[in-house]
Amino acid sequence: MQRPLINVPNLPRIFQEEGPDDRQVNRILAGWCDLSEHFHEILSYNHRARNELEFELGGEEDIKERLRLYEKLLIWRASLVDGMGGGRRELSRSLHLQYAHPSPILMKVGHFANGCRLYFSNIVVELFRLLDSLEINLPNLGSPRAICVRHCANMMAHLGTYEKHYPQEMTRGFVGALYICYVAGIYLVGNLNREPASREPFTEVCRRCFIMSRNWPLGTAVLKGLRALSLQLKVQLPEESLPYFEEAPLIVHGADDVPISYVIPQQDEMTELLSDDGTDTTSVGVELGKIIAKWSAFSI
Repeated sequence: MQRPLINVPNLPRIFQEEGPDDRQVNRILAGWCDLSEHFHEILSYNHRARNELEFELGGEEDIKERLRLYEKLLIWRASLVDGMGGGRRELSRSLHLQYAHPSPILMKVGHFANGCRLYFSNIVVELFRLLDSLEINLPNLGSPRAICVRHCANMMAHLGTYEKHYPQEMTRGFVGALYICYVAGIYLVGNLNREPASREPFTEVCRRCFIMSRNWPLGTAVLKGLRALSLQLKVQLPEESLPYFEEAPLIVHGADDVPISYVIPQQDEMTELLSDDGTDTTSVGVELGKIIAKWSAFSI
């Protein structure tokens, strides 16, 4: 993902309301704002780590800084949970009750809290993605690759919570769900041969894109992109995921079928594989549409 091009806005948080029933909603919305600031910091750091910093990407100082940023995320999560009245187990039970006994305000709390969990895992993936090729174990976390796969699985699980309580909305699809599937799918496809744990959440990504593609053509574009990437990276797709690609063949009939504006986030090993045949990987990232178009030509 690109580094932020603007500074964090210095604006008042106008969602603050005074009603006692709105306090939890306000706290979670404030948490979203806090997470966005953390995301801004991490994306900015990733850019500096690749282009400006004196120390080596994946070196001791880099890992130390990423662990510091991760600790900030954990402190934020603990403060949000404590502010809502109890530990993580109590919060999970509270959210279950809010879904089980809905009222407008409680449903809103459950909706935004689950969104915070999705956002949190998305940010963790972005934080450790650039260390994907390192065979190291971080303290109490595992390898960077295992961390990212675990949080991709978490994102799919949280979308499952949405599907359970908002089945019609999930069937219709929405931009946030497509974005999560895009982020998780692009990361997981490159690890199918290396991390067995990546296969189940990858299949879930494909299932959700397939369902949402009925109303959102982008779902089909993501499936085409994942298929093309699997061919480019020489990885075998899970057998359970194959039916979802039958409705998203790589045949491209015209320029409108190629999503040229979507870019594959940079990862060292993936970049090396993508550049094996001369693909330009020196810019922000590789355009997904170019990979689809290439493999479409081979499919004709």
